[in-house]
Amino acid sequence: MTSLGLPKAISGNFASVFSLTTADGTVRHAVKCFTRYVPDQDDRYRVISKHLSGLPASHLSQPWNMGFDYLADEILVGGERYPILKMEWVQGQNLASWLNHHHRDSTRVGQLAERFEALVGDLHTHGIAHGDLQHGNLLVAPDLSFRLVDYDGMYVPALDGRRATEDGHRNYQSPLRGAGDFGPDMDRFSTWVIHAALTAVAADPRLWADLHEPSGEYLLLSEDDYKAPSTSPRFVRLLSHPNPDIAESARRIADLVAAPMNAIPHLLNREVGTATGTQQKSAASAATPPGTGLPDWLRDHIPSTAPASEAPLRPLGPGFHHRRRIRDLLVLPVLLLSVVVPVLVLLGVLSLDIIAAGIPAAAGAVLFSSARRSRPEYRELTQQMRGLKRRKWEAEHPEAAAERLDRERDAFEASERKRASKADRAGRDTTRAHQQKLAKIESDKQKRERELRAQLTRLDDELAADLAKRLKRHQQSYVDGQLQHALIAKAKIPGIGPALRDALAVHGVLTAADFRGITLVKTGGSYNSVTAYIDLAYGGRA
Repeated sequence: MTSLGLPKAISGNFASVFSLTTADGTVRHAVKCFTRYVPDQDDRYRVISKHLSGLPASHLSQPWNMGFDYLADEILVGGERYPILKMEWVQGQNLASWLNHHHRDSTRVGQLAERFEALVGDLHTHGIAHGDLQHGNLLVAPDLSFRLVDYDGMYVPALDGRRATEDGHRNYQSPLRGAGDFGPDMDRFSTWVIHAALTAVAADPRLWADLHEPSGEYLLLSEDDYKAPSTSPRFVRLLSHPNPDIAESARRIADLVAAPMNAIPHLLNREVGTATGTQQKSAASAATPPGTGLPDWLRDHIPSTAPASEAPLRPLGPGFHHRRRIRDLLVLPVLLLSVVVPVLVLLGVLSLDIIAAGIPAAAGAVLFSSARRSRPEYRELTQQMRGLKRRKWEAEHPEAAAERLDRERDAFEASERKRASKADRAGRDTTRAHQQKLAKIESDKQKRERELRAQLTRLDDELAADLAKRLKRHQQSYVDGQLQHALIAKAKIPGIGPALRDALAVHGVLTAADFRGITLVKTGGSYNSVTAYIDLAYGGRA
């Protein structure tokens, strides 16, 4: 009961739920009263109850299946009978409330993620889809098992071919979901969103405080984030997170928001490379090429380059393999000159000493060597020779080569940790700046709303005063018009005889509109007499 002694309700989109305890206090029920009419509600609940009651407890990972009775004519309101749903009362917290209290306990949050996977597996195995998987419909019991409530939009195989009665909580649904998406796969987007939030908080509890607003109707991501993943600060924070599993989960959800409902993979489907938990880690490891040391999420964001020692060797034959340059063309005349000059000196045609004759030859040799070393073919050949020598050395010294690779890997990992830490700080700063900006916008909005409300109040007061003033004038005008037709001579008022009527007429008082009132003035004398003055409508007294 409420403090006023009225039944306390937990209200949702289609119904209100009350806690009802039997008179002896031994049994507690949840009584659901529907607030919206659904044409085939009786039949749907009958089919759902039959399917769920046929699930053996031994075939379920946890007791998530809540028993209920659909009573078609149980409650009397205003002379008409309406249906109710009588259910077991569950002791537990909804998922968001549970995370508020336990998000710092990574072990328990991780266990809850595994329980959620098991719940999803149960639903998939038995051809069931809840239709509105969200934090309010997932109750966490003290033993970390789930209780699934609110079966209004549930799908079971016997309902195949019908349309959905609801679209589910928008913070957990694909932007592309519609009433026609009613079937065993309609929970897939929700399961990705919830599982990603649980695993992310288990890996980094700070994400709950950073991305979840108090009393927010979502976990880490909301409908606004799904509509614009590229500009969403929450997505940016998750995509840039140093933990590769968190970043990969966020990237996958960002891809799924634009995917058709029938193209969204199942959370536990190994065939499409979307395994979860340890299976996901194994898949990621298998997808990483041996020797690269890079996970999938990182290889997608950096250029794919092999070490120099692993580069394929391209055979280089004699001659030019690249276009000749101007420098190559200038070398030819210098070479000719370096050969012709010494020959002419030896033949006696030129009278130069040996040293002077050797200068052109030396200059030609230097120029030729320089041009040769600057050719791309020479550099490629030199690089290949270094690679071959390095391979030879690694083959002869495997332990030293392994140590060198370990040092390179350690240096890379240290650099990556530094980059990830910087990205994490940048993500937090971006989120904090965004939240501060939103807070400033909200503060300005509230201030503006207060100003507008005050302005509206002033305008309402002014309008009311003006209307009252105009109404008063209109009333006075109407009364004056009526009084002008009320002749005193025709009025049958006790105490007003012909003499008094004639006396009033002398002073111009013929109707009730010719005077405004009476003023009584005490006069002197032994009898303390009173004189009555008639206040004339146009001024003066009589």
